[in-house]
Amino acid sequence: DRASCPYMKMITPAALLRCLLENKDEVHVDADVAAKARLSVQRMIEIGNPGGGE
Repeated sequence: DRASCPYMKMITPAALLRCLLENKDEVHVDADVAAKARLSVQRMIEIGNPGGGE
């Protein structure tokens, strides 16, 4: 539990749906931060794919 983010626990399916439908509570990040985050997520997806991450 120490490795979890308290702010991420605040995100609920209902809050996510509201954000998508009503364009409320958007999060804006710098382009360089977004690029690094995107790369991390892409690597996680590759590892999860059969034969990925090898």
